[in-house]
Amino acid sequence: MLYTVYRSRIIVLMKLNDSQKAAVFHKDGPALIIAGPGSGKTAVIIRRIQYLIRDCQVPPGQILAVTFSRKAAEEMQERFLSMQADKTVPFFGTCHSIFFMILRKAYGLTSENILTEDDGLPDLPGDSFSGEKDGADLISDLSEGSDPVRISFDEILSLCLELLKKREDIRSFWQRQFRYILVDEFQDLNPVQYEILKILSAPENNLFVVGDDDQSIYSFRGATPQIMKRFLKNYPDSKRFLLNQSFRCPPVILAASQKVIQKNRLRLPKQLESARRDKKGLFQIRKCRTQKDEYLSIAKEIRRLLASGEDAETVAILIRRRQESPLIQTVLNRYQIFPNTSFPSVRLLTMHAAKGLEFKHVFLPDLNEKILPSGKAATRAALEEERRIFYVAMTRASESLRVYFSESIRRRKAVPSRFLDCFLSGHL
Repeated sequence: MLYTVYRSRIIVLMKLNDSQKAAVFHKDGPALIIAGPGSGKTAVIIRRIQYLIRDCQVPPGQILAVTFSRKAAEEMQERFLSMQADKTVPFFGTCHSIFFMILRKAYGLTSENILTEDDGLPDLPGDSFSGEKDGADLISDLSEGSDPVRISFDEILSLCLELLKKREDIRSFWQRQFRYILVDEFQDLNPVQYEILKILSAPENNLFVVGDDDQSIYSFRGATPQIMKRFLKNYPDSKRFLLNQSFRCPPVILAASQKVIQKNRLRLPKQLESARRDKKGLFQIRKCRTQKDEYLSIAKEIRRLLASGEDAETVAILIRRRQESPLIQTVLNRYQIFPNTSFPSVRLLTMHAAKGLEFKHVFLPDLNEKILPSGKAATRAALEEERRIFYVAMTRASESLRVYFSESIRRRKAVPSRFLDCFLSGHL
């Protein structure tokens, strides 16, 4: 660790580059941090929290760190605690957990009130929550009798937004509580989540959002890459920082991924570079006769890697569709390679599930039209999301990236993905 004196106070810092330091030392007002894959965004968030607490004397209880998943929130909190002598911590949580906490304190709800996927949806009075009754009246109605209120995850968002809009006293309480808000994976927020965070951050607007529009792949949850531009429009005086150095991807893989993503139009312009000085790194595209031949080639390559001493958990096969999984597993099992979604086997994951993860060796099968991009992608926006999915998959690799496509799938002629057009002349 490097100990740096800043404003006469000692802050414990990792070796951060200049753009990371600039983001860490941002104190007041809105800020957009554009963080490329493997650019150390989690370290920036944690170090900024430390800076606010140690150097700016912000009470930890006035800091809220929001992440996309519960696992990410727990990991971030653990990393923060491992660097702190004082175990007083800020609030770490997902949007749903934070917003439910607000509802819990307002209405006295408990975890029993959350509707799970196994539960049936209750019959709600009126036209959802936008009718004449507010959330308090609705909860009162649903609470009649012995059964507890059951609200879905989507309803947690809509109830919280309604509560904060209608109750000035509750809104002011939480605005005073959370004076500094940091948001990870900002590109994955839907409009309601963003609206709630804007309300909570007012009137000081100390909203520090970290994300990458090129990794926005959850449109089915309401997310859009345009949220980054929307933030700049909502906060025209916001500071903007670019974390453009990837500590994960070697130059050859990062350059390939940039070639792909730069074809998209709905994005903020950015140029990334690899922070790695070594010349290691492998990027290959392989043409196979059939899908089965693809999987056989992958199996042989993985067996070679394992025989050379690589650990199974450093290897991942990332697929666009779950329906390809059974055939891949059958072929790999024949070679005594056992894929799983958990350690210590070779990982077999969908590209969506791999987001946020890192592997030394990544295999991407089925880069064919109607698979990636999906045959359902009929609009420019949908095709750009498919390209972002490919980009996310490519940038999981820290040593080697192998991409495959077939000439025939299920005895029908197959066409290589349009996303490979910029490579096919010289990499087959």
